[in-house]
Amino acid sequence: MGTDLFLPLKSMVAMAQARRLCIPAFDIGGGRLEFIQAVLQVARAEGAPALFISYVGSAKQTGFRPLVAMVRALAAEAGVPTALQLDHAAEEADVRAAIAGGFLDVMFDASRSSLAENVARTREVVAYAHAHGVSVEAAFGAIGREGASAERNELTDPALAARFVEETGVDLLTPSVGNRHGCRGFTVPLEWDLMRELKVQVSVPMALHGGSGIAVEDMSQAGGLGFHKVNVATVLHGAYNEAVKGYIQEHPEHGWFRWTQAAREAVRSVVERYVTGLGLRGLAGSTKAS
Repeated sequence: MGTDLFLPLKSMVAMAQARRLCIPAFDIGGGRLEFIQAVLQVARAEGAPALFISYVGSAKQTGFRPLVAMVRALAAEAGVPTALQLDHAAEEADVRAAIAGGFLDVMFDASRSSLAENVARTREVVAYAHAHGVSVEAAFGAIGREGASAERNELTDPALAARFVEETGVDLLTPSVGNRHGCRGFTVPLEWDLMRELKVQVSVPMALHGGSGIAVEDMSQAGGLGFHKVNVATVLHGAYNEAVKGYIQEHPEHGWFRWTQAAREAVRSVVERYVTGLGLRGLAGSTKAS
């Protein structure tokens, strides 16, 4: 596996493809140490790889280079193969800055643009990223957000998705298949017939976003339909926030050191459910740099 445990996402996707798995990609809460540590602790205990995502806004707040350096250092300390992807970058300048800061993988989202504009902008991002050895995930079809009535779900057309992949050269596709961002406490039904058709027509691996609203069993089934990555964020933030609030209410005399410990354990409990439920136990050694 080599001495550098900070790997490109494609190495994990290749492992998932070979085993028809869907790998959870955990949001790191804008570089919150507790999020990163919780995921790495579970990965180390289960012998699993660790996949992180960082929303572009929170990554910019932390700083691209410091964020990459933090994840690299913690992964090396934990001895866990780790990947980090920039999530939902909508501006080309942010993609370039992230790559300069050390990101090996980016997700570009121009899905609310016209088809022609999405193709043109994504193709430009792909050309730049590939020239720097960086892979690109891109969105095709608008994924709405729970509770945001102005946003709509726009299911992905398989034929157009295949054309989009061919014309842009993306490495990973994010379609809209009934999933929604921001769900918590309930699950949404996925469009299984659409997913089967996408598997037939799309030539690259696919990703599911809005994992907090997708049942673990459905994630597992999606792994057999070409969906090899699922983003998980909202449920992690909810667990963290509730643990902090609860601890402060019960122990107002204690400081941040104690309540962040409680928050880390809460996040860890959620992460364990996905890592074990999606069959990643013992697969760290199967994730190799490529």
